Amino acid sequence: MSIFDVQEPTNQDRLAMIEVGARIINDHPLTGVGPNMIPRVYAQYRPDYAINPTNPHLHNVPLQIAAERGVPALLVWLWFLGTLTVDLGRLFYSGRQRFLAAAGLAAVIAMLAAGFFEYNFGDSEFLMLFLVLVTLPFAAERHVHDTPIA
Repeated sequence: MSIFDVQEPTNQDRLAMIEVGARIINDHPLTGVGPNMIPRVYAQYRPDYAINPTNPHLHNVPLQIAAERGVPALLVWLWFLGTLTVDLGRLFYSGRQRFLAAAGLAAVIAMLAAGFFEYNFGDSEFLMLFLVLVTLPFAAERHVHDTPIA
């Protein structure tokens, strides 16, 4: 039940991070504050009810991208995910590379679900696995079409 308690310290701090991100985006909508700059500017945007004096990131992928790199970068990221999802869906429904396409779609869904509560797109281990899972179906499909018929 503590997940819904706004007085619980970790929930309170996450709400503060959302407010910090919104304030940063409001002040820097086009360019954000720059990559890896959230810890440097956090204190000046931090509301009084925040628990931690600073945070390395905002624990939310879309919010982090927009605050660090601006709204145009967020729109490009959303376009990337939308295009990726549509293309993986087409590959899945075509019946070709169905298992790999399903794995790619599952990776997108998992990344998005987790990304609302953690900045997983900033972890190199996660990002490399994600990119392999979502590109593998296309690499396998290309391999099938490039294989000469004997």
